[in-house]
Order: sequence, then structure tokens, then C-alpha cells
Amino acid sequence: MTYLDANIFIFAAGSRSEIGEKARKFLENLQLGNERAFTSSLTFDEVVWKVSQIRSFNDALSAGDNLVGMPNLIFLDVNTTIISKSLDLMRLYKLYPRDAIHAASALNNNVYEIISEDKDFDNIKGLKRKSIKELRL
Repeated sequence: MTYLDANIFIFAAGSRSEIGEKARKFLENLQLGNERAFTSSLTFDEVVWKVSQIRSFNDALSAGDNLVGMPNLIFLDVNTTIISKSLDLMRLYKLYPRDAIHAASALNNNVYEIISEDKDFDNIKGLKRKSIKELRL
């Protein structure tokens, strides 16, 4: 299984470049059942906020609806266990809170691959980052 960082959804919503196309194609495959993936409930906040900044509030609401209703996407709760583990990861790898929460969510659920453009995930033991650019679709 794969964990999806918020930026795959943000690129899909806001980029007309090759990376945006690859992100959209991956999410299309996810919706069709060709893929299954995890993400954190934190992703909802990140995606809706960013889409509201680059597009409009109504587009942000649509993005939120699409995210919540996306088939084959499993939302992982952020709870005290995840927050505690994220603090450990922040200390160990000098991560910012959001990245640490994503990493803790993945690792705590035995998900060892993350699709992200954020290179901060590269140094986390047990987690392998795959760039959106690397996706073969």
C-alpha cells in the first residue's frame, strides 16, 4: 500500500504541467480501483486550504468533497498516538509538524511508501518516498 502526501492532490488540482497530469492520472486510477492508498485526515485541511488560496473558496469546497468521496482512499485518523510519534520524528529528523504527522500516520499503519514531492521524507528510516514524476501510469 501507498501513502499519499497532500501535494499529489494539490498538484492534481492546480498544476497544468506534466506533474499535474501525472497526479491526475494516478488519482483517476485510484478512483477506478486500479490503486488503493492511504492518507491522513490532515490532508483534507492542507488540500482545501491550498485550493482556496490558488483558486476559490467554492473550488476548495469541491476539492474537499472530491477528496472525502474518493473511492479506494483510506483516511487515517490523527490521534494521540500519531501526534506522539510525530514529535519523536520531529526530534529525530528535524521535520516540521505536518510532515511528521504524515510520516507517523504512514509508519504507524505499516505503510512504507509515500508519494510526495517533499524531499524531507527521504531521510526517514522505514519510509521510501516516490516522486509523482516517477509514477508509471
